[in-house]
Amino acid sequence: MKVLGISGSLRKASHNTRLLQQIGTLVEGEFEIADISNLPLYNEDIDVNDGPQAVHEFKEKVRNADAIIIVGPEYNHSISSVLKLALDWASRPAGQSSFQGKPVAIFGTSTGMFGAVWAQAETKKVVEAIGGKVIGDEELPIGHAQDIVDFMDDPDIKTAITQRLEELQSVLTVV
Repeated sequence: MKVLGISGSLRKASHNTRLLQQIGTLVEGEFEIADISNLPLYNEDIDVNDGPQAVHEFKEKVRNADAIIIVGPEYNHSISSVLKLALDWASRPAGQSSFQGKPVAIFGTSTGMFGAVWAQAETKKVVEAIGGKVIGDEELPIGHAQDIVDFMDDPDIKTAITQRLEELQSVLTVV
Protein backbone atom coordinates (compact mmCIF):
# COMPACT_ATOMS: atom_id res chain seq x y z
CA MET A 1 0.00 0.00 0.00
CA LYS A 2 1.32 3.43 -0.98
CA VAL A 3 -0.11 6.13 1.29
CA LEU A 4 0.28 9.87 0.90
CA GLY A 5 -0.10 12.05 3.97
CA ILE A 6 -1.19 15.68 3.76
CA SER A 7 -0.90 18.04 6.71
CA GLY A 8 -3.12 21.09 6.70
CA SER A 9 -0.58 23.01 8.75
CA LEU A 10 2.70 24.57 7.64
CA ARG A 11 3.90 25.46 11.15
CA LYS A 12 7.21 23.79 12.03
CA ALA A 13 5.97 22.73 15.47
CA SER A 14 2.54 21.74 14.16
CA HIS A 15 0.61 19.32 16.35
CA ASN A 16 -1.19 18.08 13.24
CA THR A 17 2.00 17.34 11.32
CA ARG A 18 3.34 15.54 14.40
CA LEU A 19 0.11 13.51 14.55
CA LEU A 20 0.44 12.69 10.84
CA GLN A 21 4.05 11.56 11.31
CA GLN A 22 2.99 9.32 14.18
CA ILE A 23 0.10 7.90 12.14
CA GLY A 24 2.62 7.16 9.40
CA THR A 25 4.45 4.76 11.72
CA LEU A 26 1.30 2.61 11.80
CA VAL A 27 0.83 2.50 8.03
CA GLU A 28 1.59 -0.84 6.40
CA GLY A 29 3.57 -0.15 3.27
CA GLU A 30 5.08 3.01 1.84
CA PHE A 31 4.24 6.33 3.53
CA GLU A 32 5.18 9.83 2.42
CA ILE A 33 4.07 13.28 3.54
CA ALA A 34 3.42 15.71 0.69
CA ASP A 35 4.96 19.16 0.86
CA ILE A 36 2.19 21.64 0.12
CA SER A 37 4.10 24.68 1.37
CA ASN A 38 5.12 25.78 -2.12
CA LEU A 39 1.74 25.59 -3.85
CA PRO A 40 0.76 28.98 -5.30
CA LEU A 41 -2.63 30.53 -4.72
CA TYR A 42 -5.15 28.96 -7.06
CA ASN A 43 -5.61 31.03 -10.20
CA GLU A 44 -7.36 29.62 -13.24
CA ASP A 45 -5.08 31.75 -15.43
CA ILE A 46 -2.08 29.60 -14.45
CA ASP A 47 -4.06 26.33 -14.34
CA VAL A 48 -2.69 25.06 -17.64
CA ASN A 49 -1.18 21.58 -18.23
CA ASP A 50 -1.42 20.59 -14.54
CA GLY A 51 -0.39 24.07 -13.36
CA PRO A 52 3.02 25.17 -12.09
CA GLN A 53 5.68 22.51 -11.34
CA ALA A 54 4.87 22.34 -7.59
CA VAL A 55 1.22 21.74 -8.44
CA HIS A 56 2.06 19.12 -11.05
CA GLU A 57 4.28 17.24 -8.57
CA PHE A 58 1.62 17.37 -5.84
CA LYS A 59 -1.11 16.11 -8.18
CA GLU A 60 1.13 13.28 -9.37
CA LYS A 61 1.77 12.20 -5.78
CA VAL A 62 -1.97 12.14 -5.15
CA ARG A 63 -2.61 10.20 -8.39
CA ASN A 64 0.12 7.66 -7.61
CA ALA A 65 -1.01 7.00 -4.04
CA ASP A 66 -3.28 4.09 -3.22
CA ALA A 67 -4.78 6.04 -0.32
CA ILE A 68 -4.58 9.48 1.30
CA ILE A 69 -4.43 10.48 4.95
CA ILE A 70 -5.30 14.10 5.72
CA VAL A 71 -4.63 15.65 9.12
CA GLY A 72 -5.54 19.25 9.67
CA PRO A 73 -6.13 21.94 12.23
CA GLU A 74 -9.29 23.94 12.68
CA TYR A 75 -9.21 27.61 11.77
CA ASN A 76 -12.35 29.64 12.51
CA HIS A 77 -14.46 26.47 12.77
CA SER A 78 -13.33 25.26 9.35
CA ILE A 79 -10.52 23.88 7.21
CA SER A 80 -7.15 25.65 7.02
CA SER A 81 -6.61 27.78 3.93
CA VAL A 82 -3.46 25.89 2.91
CA LEU A 83 -5.29 22.55 2.99
CA LYS A 84 -8.22 23.96 1.03
CA LEU A 85 -5.77 25.36 -1.51
CA ALA A 86 -4.12 21.95 -1.97
CA LEU A 87 -7.48 20.25 -2.40
CA ASP A 88 -8.58 22.90 -4.91
CA TRP A 89 -5.44 22.38 -7.01
CA ALA A 90 -5.83 18.59 -6.85
CA SER A 91 -9.42 18.87 -8.09
CA ARG A 92 -8.45 20.58 -11.33
CA PRO A 93 -9.11 20.47 -14.20
CA ALA A 94 -12.82 20.03 -13.60
CA GLY A 95 -13.81 16.40 -14.00
CA GLN A 96 -10.21 15.16 -13.66
CA SER A 97 -9.64 15.32 -9.92
CA SER A 98 -6.50 13.58 -8.66
CA PHE A 99 -8.64 12.42 -5.72
CA GLN A 100 -11.18 10.65 -7.93
CA GLY A 101 -11.98 7.29 -6.34
CA LYS A 102 -9.16 7.54 -3.75
CA PRO A 103 -9.89 6.28 -0.25
CA VAL A 104 -9.17 9.07 2.24
CA ALA A 105 -8.87 8.98 6.02
CA ILE A 106 -9.26 12.30 7.84
CA PHE A 107 -7.96 13.19 11.29
CA GLY A 108 -7.36 16.37 13.23
CA THR A 109 -6.11 17.69 16.51
CA SER A 110 -6.25 21.00 18.29
CA THR A 111 -5.25 22.61 21.53
CA GLY A 112 -8.91 22.98 22.50
CA MET A 113 -11.16 20.26 23.77
CA PHE A 114 -13.05 19.68 20.51
CA GLY A 115 -10.07 18.34 18.56
CA ALA A 116 -10.73 19.96 15.18
CA VAL A 117 -14.05 18.16 14.78
CA TRP A 118 -15.55 20.88 12.56
CA ALA A 119 -12.45 21.01 10.38
CA GLN A 120 -12.69 17.27 9.86
CA ALA A 121 -16.34 17.57 8.83
CA GLU A 122 -15.51 20.41 6.42
CA THR A 123 -12.55 18.47 4.98
CA LYS A 124 -14.80 15.46 4.45
CA LYS A 125 -17.28 17.63 2.55
CA VAL A 126 -14.57 19.01 0.25
CA VAL A 127 -12.88 15.62 -0.33
CA GLU A 128 -16.20 14.02 -1.27
CA ALA A 129 -17.00 16.94 -3.60
CA ILE A 130 -13.73 16.35 -5.49
CA GLY A 131 -14.29 12.60 -5.85
CA GLY A 132 -12.50 11.10 -2.87
CA LYS A 133 -14.05 8.29 -0.81
CA VAL A 134 -13.85 9.26 2.85
CA ILE A 135 -13.35 6.29 5.16
CA GLY A 136 -15.28 6.28 8.43
CA ASP A 137 -18.61 7.81 9.29
CA GLU A 138 -17.53 9.88 12.27
CA GLU A 139 -14.83 12.41 12.95
CA LEU A 140 -12.00 11.36 15.28
CA PRO A 141 -11.30 14.49 17.30
CA ILE A 142 -8.14 14.66 19.40
CA GLY A 143 -8.14 17.58 21.80
CA HIS A 144 -5.50 19.19 24.00
CA ALA A 145 -2.70 18.38 21.55
CA GLN A 146 -0.21 20.57 23.41
CA ASP A 147 -0.40 18.12 26.33
CA ILE A 148 0.33 15.03 24.23
CA VAL A 149 3.94 14.14 23.38
CA ASP A 150 3.21 10.86 21.60
CA PHE A 151 -0.35 10.40 20.42
CA MET A 152 0.22 6.65 20.16
CA ASP A 153 0.88 6.44 23.91
CA ASP A 154 -2.83 7.05 24.49
CA PRO A 155 -4.54 3.68 23.97
CA ASP A 156 -7.88 5.25 22.98
CA ILE A 157 -6.29 7.46 20.33
CA LYS A 158 -4.11 4.65 19.01
CA THR A 159 -7.06 2.25 18.84
CA ALA A 160 -9.24 4.76 16.98
CA ILE A 161 -6.48 5.54 14.49
CA THR A 162 -5.59 1.87 14.02
CA GLN A 163 -9.23 1.01 13.35
CA ARG A 164 -9.50 3.77 10.75
CA LEU A 165 -6.27 2.58 9.08
CA GLU A 166 -7.65 -0.98 9.03
CA GLU A 167 -10.79 0.37 7.31
CA LEU A 168 -8.54 2.08 4.78
CA GLN A 169 -6.61 -1.16 4.20
CA SER A 170 -9.79 -3.20 3.82
CA VAL A 171 -11.13 -0.82 1.18
CA LEU A 172 -7.90 -1.23 -0.77
CA THR A 173 -7.95 -5.02 -0.64
CA VAL A 174 -11.53 -5.06 -1.98
CA VAL A 175 -10.61 -2.82 -4.93
